[in-house]
Amino acid sequence: MIKLPFLILSILLIINGCLPVVPSTPVVNELRLPILIPCLPRHITQGQTIIFSGHGTDVGGTIVAYNWRSDRDGNISQSASFSTSSLSAGNHYMYFKVQDNYGDWSREVIAIVNVLSPVFAKPSVNFFQGNTSNHCRR
Repeated sequence: MIKLPFLILSILLIINGCLPVVPSTPVVNELRLPILIPCLPRHITQGQTIIFSGHGTDVGGTIVAYNWRSDRDGNISQSASFSTSSLSAGNHYMYFKVQDNYGDWSREVIAIVNVLSPVFAKPSVNFFQGNTSNHCRR
């Protein structure tokens, strides 16, 4: 048996917004932190192509939008995966987030990409092939 004063106090607290009302059915819109697949490669020379890929999940909903942005170049893409060769030189903090069918955006996840200016890029070996010619015989 619930005592009348307790019942009246509970109703007043709920009406004034001081006590949360627990819904009878659980909330199923749980937008999880998106997954950022590592950028390939993480160090590039300006003009070189880099690949970005990410995805997200939403319990009780679906992912309907994606957003990639760079702290240096602004919004980059609205696709889950894409490649680009137009990043400006410098260190980029690449932010990725997803949106669900309820209009909610996830928190952003971050990857760092270093884009070297062609003037400062170090030379690298892109291809090497061995040869068994007579020059190496003893």
